[in-house]
Amino acid sequence: MLETNDHDERTTIDEPAGVATAHPRLTDTRTWLMERIDGRMAIAVFVAWWVLTQIMAALEPRAQFELPLISVILELSMYSLLVAMAAGLVMRRRWGFLAAVGTALLLTGASIACPLTGHHHFGTWWIGQMACALTFVGITVFALRRDYAAFNPE
Repeated sequence: MLETNDHDERTTIDEPAGVATAHPRLTDTRTWLMERIDGRMAIAVFVAWWVLTQIMAALEPRAQFELPLISVILELSMYSLLVAMAAGLVMRRRWGFLAAVGTALLLTGASIACPLTGHHHFGTWWIGQMACALTFVGITVFALRRDYAAFNPE
């Protein structure tokens, strides 16, 4: 509370207009990402990754051409995030879900790039592959945004 004196007139100012105080959880990203997660949710995300990638691989037809350089870079980045995701899920930390979101987005990008680069033809397989990739995006975003405060009594 601040009191000012302008021309012998006293006014009281509580907070500046239009400034909202942010929730402490939103301001401390590092603490939020280091939160412990429910082990069942970590297992569910891992199983979803395993099952959906197996389905995607089964749907994909034989390749027409070699992978272009951008696809190789996408895949290497995706596998790096996959290792980070696995480490985060084993440690039961929220940042494992963040890595899973990144992996899912790169997987979706790779699925889009595959027929666009001529590596495969467009076909009904691509619709199934995109459904799997977008399902993985949805699962991981849900897991990342879920509140685990009830799981972590402090």
